[in-house]
Amino acid sequence: MIRYATAILGLFPGIAWAADTIETENPVANGLTVTWTPAKLGKAACASTDGFDITVKRTNISTTGDNPQFVTWWPGGTGACSGTLESDSLLGTLDLDASDTFWLGSTWLDIPSDLNPSGTVPTLNEAIVLARESGACTGTGVAGTTVRLCFAIDLTNNNAIDTASGTMLADPFGWVQFVVDTKPPPPPESPTVTPLDGKLSVKITDGTSSDSTYEDDDVASYRVMIRKLPTDATEAAKLPAEWTASETTSATDTSNEVTIDADNGVEYQVAAYALDDVDNESPASTVVTAKPQAECDVAECYPTGLLEPGYCGAAQGSLWGIALVGLALGYAWRRARVRGAA
Repeated sequence: MIRYATAILGLFPGIAWAADTIETENPVANGLTVTWTPAKLGKAACASTDGFDITVKRTNISTTGDNPQFVTWWPGGTGACSGTLESDSLLGTLDLDASDTFWLGSTWLDIPSDLNPSGTVPTLNEAIVLARESGACTGTGVAGTTVRLCFAIDLTNNNAIDTASGTMLADPFGWVQFVVDTKPPPPPESPTVTPLDGKLSVKITDGTSSDSTYEDDDVASYRVMIRKLPTDATEAAKLPAEWTASETTSATDTSNEVTIDADNGVEYQVAAYALDDVDNESPASTVVTAKPQAECDVAECYPTGLLEPGYCGAAQGSLWGIALVGLALGYAWRRARVRGAA
């Protein structure tokens, strides 16, 4: 999967740092540096158990009390990291001792593996994040919405998880933000296929649609799938989604012109797909057919003479054209000589 970090980090009231970049590390802001990846999730994440790389490092925050606590939770309602917290929103906590290496600023805190060190480490994976966004993995999906994971350092041990609106506004807090995009691009238009020697060159044009099932966003890559045209009419009429995997060949490219290997003299069915930057794949284009043909030189194509076609027909039309042009030029040259002599 291609992974982009698009996120907003707010560490103290009134202070925010914003970025739209593939970089995953934020600059130090008010004593905390946060990194996380991936920050954009597609449809494949609905069933993914892949975790995240989320870390926080403290550099210059001083405690005003004993036993500061690091807290991380899922926000409710509008997704803001303030207000009354739901009882089931807590992801985990970590008690910070004054001699703790994190508190001294010399090490990173990994989320969630460093949380609840004396109990069960909470689970955090891509499927869990997408499950928090209604409709992300069902129906037509969602496009460009966000799921936020909040954290705070409770400097005075005032139970930030219980009184977020009071304690958090007085303590360092912030969040990491996951962009959720599970809508695919619309299917491409019918592809243009050029037969080559042992290959098919497929040119793809992006499709457009007003259907809410799709998102007309920037396409990041294309996939071409081919199979030999079945002799059985029922089998040949099947849609690409019904093609048997063992009978198909596919190729992916960021260019909208994809070349794929194929056998000369064999007719193929060809379908094209569009993929966005998190590999959400469109439905297939309409199916077209094409047949690769061997290339040949003059001696191969016309072994008995230029004007008598031989066995190779891949380039006959073009060679006949060359022959006719040559005859025309010869005729014109002879007429010019005759006129000159007169």
